[in-house]
Amino acid sequence: MLRCSPNALCSATDRDDDAPSEGADSNDFMSSRVIGRLGNVYLKAMPMATPCEANTDLLECSNLDSCVTTSLGPDVTQSLDGYPVVIEVPVRWGDMDAFQHVNNIVYFQYFEGVRIEYFHRIHAMDHLRETGVGPILASTQCRFRFPVTYPDTLLVGAKVTELGEDRFTHRYLAVSQVHEKVAAAGDGVVVTFDYQTNQKVPIPAQIRQRIYELENGLKENNR
Repeated sequence: MLRCSPNALCSATDRDDDAPSEGADSNDFMSSRVIGRLGNVYLKAMPMATPCEANTDLLECSNLDSCVTTSLGPDVTQSLDGYPVVIEVPVRWGDMDAFQHVNNIVYFQYFEGVRIEYFHRIHAMDHLRETGVGPILASTQCRFRFPVTYPDTLLVGAKVTELGEDRFTHRYLAVSQVHEKVAAAGDGVVVTFDYQTNQKVPIPAQIRQRIYELENGLKENNR
């Protein structure tokens, strides 16, 4: 099990001079800059640009693709109050780019994941298979709050803020478990679409009712 400090980012190098000295404990990043090895690639601990504010001293990583904190503070869950659908997304090493943080476009994939989960919760995908009428994304945007780095796990939430005749507006929120604050926020407009006639149609009554049941206190805004 790889153990990483929340104040460090696991980076890779294939330089022989970065290999751990003989007898060094590769799991102790305090005694060596090298904290692990994957084949001929050595993993090093390096400071992150933003100090970690997690309530735990260590991250316990069962594999190189998924690291989660062992405890969470109340700010994480409070940020997602009012979001009826929340998914957990481990940040992958490959999500980062040359600037050593999660690439901006990846957040749209995170939002897509929670959007599809929301569709399942209101049975929109079942309705699409049965009738040919289902959701389609018309537009989306994202506001980036601070750079996220590996390892981290994001809680990504979705809620409906406006419900119209043939569309609804999603609000998305991505919260870093390591930093316990919002990493990105976004919106998406979802239109009900007839995939057989290629035309937008009113939201089916049963889908509208499920949205009302999932969202507490939602007000309708006919367009």
